[in-house]
Amino acid sequence: MKYYSIVAILIFLMSCTNKRTEIILNAENVDGLTTEANITLNGFEIGKVEDLNLTSEGTIDIKCKLKSDIKIPVDSKFAIESINLLGSKGIFVKLGESSENLKNGDNIKLSKIEPTNLEDSLAIKVGDFLKSLTSKQKQDSILIELRRLNDNLEKQHK
Repeated sequence: MKYYSIVAILIFLMSCTNKRTEIILNAENVDGLTTEANITLNGFEIGKVEDLNLTSEGTIDIKCKLKSDIKIPVDSKFAIESINLLGSKGIFVKLGESSENLKNGDNIKLSKIEPTNLEDSLAIKVGDFLKSLTSKQKQDSILIELRRLNDNLEKQHK
């Protein structure tokens, strides 16, 4: 009876353990990324950053643990992004199209992908807005309106 109880407990414990796929991302700059940062796919958490190590070449290895039930094609792109306005960082995944999936121990180079995060998108929009304000035509129309407003104010004070 004892034997069956021990076997049942072992089977239960083995089924409860979270199997994870471990991959290594290679990066030149981690841009403020920390351990325990989320790894997301379409906003859904699929893993965590477990460790960051500086290599002898000066690059950084990012050890990641991914949920093993999530299949990620080998040609998928991984990139660091801001996840809030406070500057917290995470890694997001853009799925590839390969029929072969990542497996335990794979090494992948961190990608530079067009910004999809709030901070970078906001910076681009503000930059575009400032460019529109500095156009010659806008400056001229603003000056004309300011002169007209000034003339009206002077007339009221007389």
